[in-house]
Amino acid sequence: MGSAGRWFTLSVIVVAAAVGALFTLQNIERVTHLSLDLWVTAFQLKSPQPVPYLLWAAFGFGLLLAGSLASIQKTGQQRRIRELEQDLARASLRTSDDDWT
Repeated sequence: MGSAGRWFTLSVIVVAAAVGALFTLQNIERVTHLSLDLWVTAFQLKSPQPVPYLLWAAFGFGLLLAGSLASIQKTGQQRRIRELEQDLARASLRTSDDDWT
């Protein structure tokens, strides 16, 4: 990535952080009662939670989930690449004998 790409990435991160901070500051007093109804049992937090905190928690959980799934996928791809490289090495050993006979 060149210098222009780094500056662009940095500016996008700064703008996103500024928008996130502004959203948090403007909505810190908005609260909601968080509940989960599973038809068998139901859970509800005793005190209402600020909406920005719930938003950031959901965003962080999504980042962790996506990162873990991406690392699992990358591990699988690395294993597949290793297997293909070994197959290629075996195939080249078999064909490295005398091809003219």
